[in-house]
Amino acid sequence: MKAAIAQLEIGLETLVTNEPINIAEGNMEQANLEAVNASEIRRALAILRAVDAANVGGKTLKIIFK
Repeated sequence: MKAAIAQLEIGLETLVTNEPINIAEGNMEQANLEAVNASEIRRALAILRAVDAANVGGKTLKIIFK
């Protein structure tokens, strides 16, 4: 779980860095894509961190996605 979180954090950092660069260069389509992807990664990180926190002590959390 921690490895997945770390990889997502790296990807998020890249997106957050590149978005303003693309805005400045007029690449709005790419900047918008990076903003959307960053938002989705933030949501994924929130879920993974909640699951990771709930699994402390070997307990398992059941999550239902709708």
